[in-house]
Amino acid sequence: MSSSPPGVSESLCVVCGAEAHGIHFQVNSCRACAAFFRRSAVCGKKYKCRRASYNCDVSKDAFQQCRRCRYQKCQEVGMTLEGVKQQSKKAPVEVAEPRHRTREPSDSSPLPHIASSGYRTGTFNGHRHTCNLHHLKHSIISILEGQDQPSTSSKSILQPLIDAFRIPKPDNIEVMESVDFGVYITFFHEDLRRVASWMMCSNHFADLPTMDKWRMFCSFWSAYRSIERCARTTEFLGVDCPLAVVLFTENIAVNLSSFRLKLGMEEAKEGAALEHVNSVNLCMLNTFVIPMKNLELTTEEVVFLLLYKMWSVQYVKGLSQSTYEIADDVLTRICDEIHEYYTRKMKMVNYSLRFSQIMRLLTELEGFLRYRRNAEITADVFGIFGCELKDSEFHGADGE
Repeated sequence: MSSSPPGVSESLCVVCGAEAHGIHFQVNSCRACAAFFRRSAVCGKKYKCRRASYNCDVSKDAFQQCRRCRYQKCQEVGMTLEGVKQQSKKAPVEVAEPRHRTREPSDSSPLPHIASSGYRTGTFNGHRHTCNLHHLKHSIISILEGQDQPSTSSKSILQPLIDAFRIPKPDNIEVMESVDFGVYITFFHEDLRRVASWMMCSNHFADLPTMDKWRMFCSFWSAYRSIERCARTTEFLGVDCPLAVVLFTENIAVNLSSFRLKLGMEEAKEGAALEHVNSVNLCMLNTFVIPMKNLELTTEEVVFLLLYKMWSVQYVKGLSQSTYEIADDVLTRICDEIHEYYTRKMKMVNYSLRFSQIMRLLTELEGFLRYRRNAEITADVFGIFGCELKDSEFHGADGE
């Protein structure tokens, strides 16, 4: 594995050789390597060597750094979590703040009201559902290009997104045994626009190039909706709500283990399509929904989880180099902020177990989303169920 030569300048990171930004975890390092070590050590990550050589080049100029060898290098140069609590009392690392738009924050909810988009719910052509994706993309791009989102001068990255995440509880939520597919599609389209509006409440995100924002949106919305729907269920229906019940739309909840989605397909095809849908729902229930509900996350933890996923862009292709660098800075800062939340507000002396359980949720969710994607492809190939949206650019690939 490549190592820094003897007498390396103190201005360089001892892990990768990039410009250092001070002492992190007992050694001189850049923010990117510091953030990588924190995530790996706290979450107990187990990596495999990309080339099975265990001696990969992990310098700043290396193409697709091997995470196993990078983590090993961090340990070899002396990075350690010991003393991290004391380090948190030091002045925070200065990171360039995004420019702020001139619009003053609104006195009302940070998220704009999403009016009915006027989308048609689409139609089934055989086993495949089609809808107006051009209209949907245009409306989302308009949000991502907009300058009318609330801005804030807050130095916190989490707080503006926490404020934006809070919404009033619906007046009435009904648990239903069956839901019309058209009702779901209408809510789904409007919900995608809400996801874009929430992302735009981040000044760091709002100031990115439009196409970078679009690519990040495409890689993020599916995870956002899974986390947000589960969090809203606990928030609005309480911790005593049955584990299998999840909010399906704004005011409709369903039991994932038993509800029926009325697709409106030809009768001969609907049975097989429902079997596919139900198997995917059961997988989501067991791998993600129940574990997340059992943790009873606070709003701060939910928003941290969302932001961590949103800015984990290392596998999102086509972003500008500055966006990757901004993402590293944001991840470092939100990890610092959640540390402050646990130690100061929650008075938790040791939160590593709680944090690792929360981060494991992301791993489980990413595994489920890959499973769902493969199941959808298989169902489409065999003429069981297909959706135009699933084949489109809305599904940005960001997995390994």
